[in-house]
Amino acid sequence: MTSTLETIARLRTEIRRLECSRAMVDDQRISSGCEALDALLPEGGVRRGSLVEWLPGSAGSGAATLALHYARQACRQGTSLVVIDRLRQVYPPALAAWGIDLAQVVLVHPRDIREELWVWDQSLRCTAVGAVWGEVERIDGRSFRRLQLAVEDSGGVGLLLRPLRARGEPTWADVRLLVQPYGGHHGRQLCVHLLSSRGSAARGTVLLELDEWSGRLQKARGLHETRTGSLAAQLARTTADRRSTGTYGSSVDHL
Repeated sequence: MTSTLETIARLRTEIRRLECSRAMVDDQRISSGCEALDALLPEGGVRRGSLVEWLPGSAGSGAATLALHYARQACRQGTSLVVIDRLRQVYPPALAAWGIDLAQVVLVHPRDIREELWVWDQSLRCTAVGAVWGEVERIDGRSFRRLQLAVEDSGGVGLLLRPLRARGEPTWADVRLLVQPYGGHHGRQLCVHLLSSRGSAARGTVLLELDEWSGRLQKARGLHETRTGSLAAQLARTTADRRSTGTYGSSVDHL
């Protein structure tokens, strides 16, 4: 019969092993592949075991595409990418065009919101899943907390596309980002605002340029921090125009 002291010693060893494993997960940062975007975040990237909320400033803002960049990076070691697409808006060949191996993709079409949240919960709990990506239109605080605990335990990443109205709601996400289009002259340009980051008071904005064909993402050319004031005014006008014309819609870009 195993003695009490032997049992305690074995438990201590197991606790140390789990703590080391957790520390290794916490120290892993996922880069978007874009230095300027990573620099916006206090930890220089997205930490494994975290949730990231992406809010669109308008329809086609680029929020879904930027979240996809992180999903692709999170699954580079061969883990699976779960795409939750209840509204059936995702076009798989477009994912392949952005450099995602479709053999790693698990595409799920839940029948309703309740089933959708169940899929999120189960996918985030799976250690074989590197990232879960998809829209979450509505979620209560208790369900949100369940997702946060699930991804923290597995070490994956949850990339939630939320409607703009969610900005005024409580969140369990580790990072919350707002993405807005910017009317530049060098291809598609996006303005990314860091709204919140758990454990940090940091805020900031970065202007990015997206090559639609190659998926390359970089800091926008010819734009400087001194233009922040005029940029804010430009974004305010753009937002007002879109509201007046009714161009707000789904947060998912045309993928």
